[in-house]
Amino acid sequence: MAAVTNAAATSSFMGTRFPDVYTSSGRFVARFGFGGKKAAPKKASKQTSDRPLWYPGAVAPDWLDGSLVGDYGFDPFGLGKPAEYLQYDLDSLDQNLAKNMAGEIIGTRTEVADVKATPFQPYSEVFGLQRFRECELIHGRWAMLATLGALTVEWLTGVTWQDAGKVELVEGSSYLGQPLPFSMTTLIWIEVLVIGFIEFQRNAELDPEKRLYPGGKYFDPLGLAADPEKKATLQLAEIKHARLAMVAFLGFAVQAAATGKDGSILARDSSVVGNLDMGTPSVLWNVAKKCFTVGVISLTVSDLFSSIVPVRGASMSPTFNPKTNSLLESLSDDRVLVEKLCLSNYKFSHGDVIVFCSPDNHKEKHIKRIVGLPGDWVGTIYDVVHIPEGHCWVEGDNLASSLDSRSFGPVPLGLVKGRVTHILWPPNRVSSVERKTSRNRVSPS
Repeated sequence: MAAVTNAAATSSFMGTRFPDVYTSSGRFVARFGFGGKKAAPKKASKQTSDRPLWYPGAVAPDWLDGSLVGDYGFDPFGLGKPAEYLQYDLDSLDQNLAKNMAGEIIGTRTEVADVKATPFQPYSEVFGLQRFRECELIHGRWAMLATLGALTVEWLTGVTWQDAGKVELVEGSSYLGQPLPFSMTTLIWIEVLVIGFIEFQRNAELDPEKRLYPGGKYFDPLGLAADPEKKATLQLAEIKHARLAMVAFLGFAVQAAATGKDGSILARDSSVVGNLDMGTPSVLWNVAKKCFTVGVISLTVSDLFSSIVPVRGASMSPTFNPKTNSLLESLSDDRVLVEKLCLSNYKFSHGDVIVFCSPDNHKEKHIKRIVGLPGDWVGTIYDVVHIPEGHCWVEGDNLASSLDSRSFGPVPLGLVKGRVTHILWPPNRVSSVERKTSRNRVSPS
């Protein structure tokens, strides 16, 4: 599973990063072509400091540019590194040698210009991020079904999930206590043929997007993904839940192997658990299960009601990240609470601090203060701007260091992700966020 989840980390580390300076890793990156036909040199992707990463302060590898849904720059072992990245440590090069050995290459070199999309192409020839993402989604979907099935069968039958299948085989062809009109062997053949046909059709698809999300309108009869922004949100939610499910089912399997029948996920035999000390795997699993449940609930709350995000940069100073001589504050950015209930009917006021997606790049998120609301006239250095319906005018508190509506214009309210209500970190600055208005610059319509 580690190989297929290298593109990102779990969503619990998800945060918002704001403008700072990106520096390279200090390595010399050389591109080598093999064979007669060479592809055009690949331009280095522009790293953006506003993308969420798997831990604060991380630097994403060049090949993880954020284009994949759920990409948080997590690839510590370089498993997704394209073969054209041949890296040398400058100190290891010996100018007196006729030939310096190249570092280890992971993957298979295939010139871009020579690649042809053909059905059932050997996976050794398409080793890379696209293949990893395909494996991650498929394994994650199976893990979500398996996790739900394990919990459901224990709840309905009272039998541990690892033994439920054995009971069905002993008692004949039945499922959850209901007899089946055919034998277990026939059921296995049906599953093999049906799943095999589905996978055959999916692998015959040449479009990478359709390989990842097959079925088209038949898998979305309600049109939930008709809007591109909603589609991106659903795709991100799926990959986050898939990763959680893979970790959860791995825990189920380890628990079953370590404790056997006594390690039921539902802990239905409390007398057995009560007789065990805290050092046994069964009790430790119960603690881990409760922590996982709390994590799932926290994730749901974060998606629907509120979340905690870090503030990067000085564009909102002194409200956030004020300049100080305190060692504690100089080493840690502010963490703020963002409430999302305001998004139900877009109730905002002048002076609210909001989190929103950049109109120029929806993958970038910013924190700014609302100066003007729909219908207002806002005065700037050069002109007076009328705010259209469904938009707002935002600016940073530190205008000299802020990229805001003065550069990209009014922001659609549909891009707003929440309102900042409190500063939660550092401890000596815990407080609510005050509204600050600029009435001398704003005239209502």
